[in-house]
Amino acid sequence: MHVQFDHTINSIEETGNNQLKANLVKPENWELVINKANNLMRESNSGLMFFSSALNLPLASSTYAGQLIDKFQQMFEENTSITYVFCISTSMLADKAKEIENMADNLMQAYVTSDSKKLHFDNQRVNKENFSSGVLDAPFTEEQLKEAEQRAQKYRVAPLNSIKKI
Repeated sequence: MHVQFDHTINSIEETGNNQLKANLVKPENWELVINKANNLMRESNSGLMFFSSALNLPLASSTYAGQLIDKFQQMFEENTSITYVFCISTSMLADKAKEIENMADNLMQAYVTSDSKKLHFDNQRVNKENFSSGVLDAPFTEEQLKEAEQRAQKYRVAPLNSIKKI
């Protein structure tokens, strides 16, 4: 199931076969999305992994950020059969990113060095225990990383100013 973030709608909308739009700025909509996904997974007998990129966007809301952080904590504690994978930028909303990091059972940081254009991974926590794998370099060429960056810029829809007002 794919969920497209849409801060301009109130709740969630089905847009096609296993496709939703959801206003993930509002904490109650996360539960609606998870319930829909759980119902879909029951039909297929597969496990559920919830992957969210750009978690910074909903956390930019001046009204709902604190409630979202509380919602994430609740989701992690109550829905232990779901694997959650969140990507969050530590350079944007660093304090909120740190709160989310502190909730994680497993924590991996990824970063690109600007001088060498290499993607690095550093595992910092596994099963709630400190862990260091050492920094691992992803086997992507500088050209591949530049292409990925260009694609991300092309498809990036970051209505940050309007989300901040929600």
